[in-house]
Amino acid sequence: MIGPREAWRCSPVVGAALVLAAWTIGPARARADLTIAAPSCSEVDLAEVQRLLEVELADVTLAWREVSTPVVLLGCTGDRVRIEITDPITDKSVARTIVWPSADRERVLALAIAQLFLTSWLELLIDGDAVVEGAPGAEEAERIARGAIEEAQTAAPPQEPVVEPPPPAPVVVAPPAVEPPTPPPPPRIDAEISLEGGTRLRLDGEHLATASAGLRGAIVIDDSIVAGLRIATEFARTSRTRGDIDVYAGILGIGAAWRTPSLGPLFADLGVWVSGDLLVLEGRPASPDVEGGTTIAIAAEAQLEVAPSLRLGPVVISVPLGLGVIAFAPDGEVTEEPPVIVGGPFFAAALRVAITPSQF
Repeated sequence: MIGPREAWRCSPVVGAALVLAAWTIGPARARADLTIAAPSCSEVDLAEVQRLLEVELADVTLAWREVSTPVVLLGCTGDRVRIEITDPITDKSVARTIVWPSADRERVLALAIAQLFLTSWLELLIDGDAVVEGAPGAEEAERIARGAIEEAQTAAPPQEPVVEPPPPAPVVVAPPAVEPPTPPPPPRIDAEISLEGGTRLRLDGEHLATASAGLRGAIVIDDSIVAGLRIATEFARTSRTRGDIDVYAGILGIGAAWRTPSLGPLFADLGVWVSGDLLVLEGRPASPDVEGGTTIAIAAEAQLEVAPSLRLGPVVISVPLGLGVIAFAPDGEVTEEPPVIVGGPFFAAALRVAITPSQF
């Protein structure tokens, strides 16, 4: 609402300074010869205020323009606007403070200036109330000004500017975690224990055939690699005119084999064996006048072996077939008769029965 009338006195020097300030700071003059200055109201469009004020005061211009040349000073501070109309010639002034309009500021300021001018300023310039009360547009200006100011004062406070939230930080998608490769499972190891019996046939001389029996222990790695140790004995007897010759052998060997993939219950071992042999050749005379003798020697042998096999649960039945050679073996000498040849190439065949304890 418009407050009570207020008046301030100023000296002619101060009035002249106000006029000079109004023209120096950026005056805006309406055709009604009303100078407006607003050095502290940077947000006010003075040209628009001037245009609107010119319209409001158009009907009463002739009543006062030859009497005075007032200056309108606008002072903005906080949420208030102080309107002061000063005549530097007559040293008269009136002022009013209104709430800073929240919307349509130029229109409200123009109406407030016109209302202050029409209802207060003209009373100082013109004697009597007839001119002011009967001035064209005065009553309408009062009504419009009061309504505009009340509307500005009761308007909702200006909304605070909406602060847009900062854009979300870019999502850095981490590359999918690479799981370390799963270490391969440790090799599966099975054990086999087997008994075997068979024969070995020397391919030189009289084709001496020996009977053999052995015990073998082996480990099987991933059902494909076989490594083992073999202990075996051999025996043979051959006859001459002067008597018989017995052949004994103790064999200790190691070997390795590759086990083929199973075809149902069938598979085969393909291996190599090397052994050391302890040979004993003993002559048994047929008559007292023949002298007997015994020969003991160490020999070596190597053998290639293929063993077709049949698996029956934890039991494996194999028929190992081998081809090998015996080196460093002595011959059994018989006076005036063919020797007994123990060394040289040989062919072996046997029957092997193995068990796998882990499969029971």
